[in-house]
Amino acid sequence: MPYRLRLRPWHRAPLTSREEKIKVKKFKEWEGKEPKDNAHYLLKTLKRSEQWTIKIVYHTQWRKFVTNKGLSANQVSYFKLYFQEVHARYYLTVIKGGVYVTGARLIRNYFLSKANENLRSVLGALRPYNLTVFVQGVRSQIELNALLNKFIKDPSYHKQHLLLNEDRKRVKEIPTTINVHTLVEALESDIIPYREMYHTLSLLLHPNPSAIKFYAQAEKDPFKDGPNIRRPNLSFYFVETIAETDATSKWFSNVVWSFLTCIEHFLILFDALKNEFHLNEDEEKEHNVFAMAEFMGHYKKEISHALNKAARENTDKQEVLNKVFEHLLSKNKDDCV
Repeated sequence: MPYRLRLRPWHRAPLTSREEKIKVKKFKEWEGKEPKDNAHYLLKTLKRSEQWTIKIVYHTQWRKFVTNKGLSANQVSYFKLYFQEVHARYYLTVIKGGVYVTGARLIRNYFLSKANENLRSVLGALRPYNLTVFVQGVRSQIELNALLNKFIKDPSYHKQHLLLNEDRKRVKEIPTTINVHTLVEALESDIIPYREMYHTLSLLLHPNPSAIKFYAQAEKDPFKDGPNIRRPNLSFYFVETIAETDATSKWFSNVVWSFLTCIEHFLILFDALKNEFHLNEDEEKEHNVFAMAEFMGHYKKEISHALNKAARENTDKQEVLNKVFEHLLSKNKDDCV
């Protein structure tokens, strides 16, 4: 049974999972414990050879990157877990996904690739500390969760964006929410205080020149070449690092835990994404044709047996096919669950 996490212990509102109430795990309990084997982790559901492949990828691509960043032992365990879980979902939904569902695979590939990129960005901004990359990585994950949440609650949301991408002149005709702040506001704050986190990070360092200028001036040390220069160097906070002190280490560590709660929630949200995304009507028709062909090929023996039996008994073939299809569709649904 999946669980949801909350960042602060004073959020006491009752939480619900996709179908039922779930156990709440306090954020502060993370700091002294390694990850548990939760029901919504999918790596364990793969074949042993598939698991080993993903673990080898982690070992060759990310292990040294994770362990060389001065993280605590349990932080390393969580990053390792999430790299592998994201990869497991990529394998299950993109590589093994239906070859005829182009739009669905592209959208799911985007979500997983972006989460992987955010994991690497946050790690890359540690030791030495790079505030800009770090904050952008955390904010990006919050925005990703917000978009996922919108896709789940509004299955037609992606079609509005695709239509706008095809013809931007229809922006007044198609009612859709583009503003990321609106999407973040819609996230359930009783799980993680997304609104507070996002606004705090945005005020700290928003990715536009005026905000960076304000931040640099507020710090009273924005200049690489000395304090007498009036115009701040806007690239300064993109290329320079922040000194490692007890205060900065504590702040970065706390935000790392906040980021990890977002990744945990991302896994739950991604698994709840049951939508079939189609780029346009033609792709949807193509999807239906190929899906039926795949279904017929998979249950060829059962369908042939039913038709032969109907011919021998001189019964209505259409009625027999309808019953067989109804039974097979029900069976296929139960197998997927």
